[in-house]
Amino acid sequence: MPLRSPLRVVPAVALLPLGAWSSAAAAQCVDSATTAALVVVLEDAEAAYGRLELEAFQSATDEAASMIPCLEAVVPRATAARYHRVQGLRAWLVRDEERAQQTFLAARLIERAYRFPVELVPEEHPTRQAYMAMALDQVVTEPVAVPEGASLVVDGRETGERPVNLPALLQLVDGEGALRWSVYADPGTALPPWPLDLVAEPQARDRWRAPLILGSVGAAVVSGTLVGLAGSAAQRYADPATPVDQLDGLRARTNGLLVGASVAGGVAAGAAVGAAWTFR
Repeated sequence: MPLRSPLRVVPAVALLPLGAWSSAAAAQCVDSATTAALVVVLEDAEAAYGRLELEAFQSATDEAASMIPCLEAVVPRATAARYHRVQGLRAWLVRDEERAQQTFLAARLIERAYRFPVELVPEEHPTRQAYMAMALDQVVTEPVAVPEGASLVVDGRETGERPVNLPALLQLVDGEGALRWSVYADPGTALPPWPLDLVAEPQARDRWRAPLILGSVGAAVVSGTLVGLAGSAAQRYADPATPVDQLDGLRARTNGLLVGASVAGGVAAGAAVGAAWTFR
């Protein structure tokens, strides 16, 4: 006996629209989630869909959505594709054909050769046509300017762009490799705010840049002046006409000026290095 079409057996109101449950889930993060645990939940969702256990499918997709903002690591691309497909199946069940096609295309951009197994979607089922409805070249992207040192990972791949007309699993990774946030974003959805520590550091660098430059220049001038004075004292010390009773004082003065010039030179060099750091 052929599998019944899930589209014919589920009322449109039986499942929440994707935007409603995914947004609500994002606010409920309590514990961290591993990518392996996410895969298990996606497998449960697929199995429930194949058995037409639609309440179990809704529960599993809800759970998967709630795990996204709680992820502790970057999602592998194959897992991102699987998540898109499950999202597409749910969109298809609530008659949101446009979103289903968008999420299916997002999955196909990652795994182009994938086709639904018949245990999940029967042959000749309209879901299969929806899966292939959008052409691969229909994706539109836009650049994203992330904080200095951080990187944006889109569907498991580091990139400087995000899709404009497709949903995407977006993750922000800082310069130390730590995952700072994860979100499954619909087309046009604003990104979460950048973590304050990532955007505050460049501002602090800018604030210190002018003082460091001025300090470096000033210390260099002082060092040069002290070297000149030490040279003058050394010349007087070496002059045969200089009275003997002044030699000890001139020697001490020369040595003191050279030590001062060395310290000022070190300060100038340190400030110069600090100023250079603010331009990174």
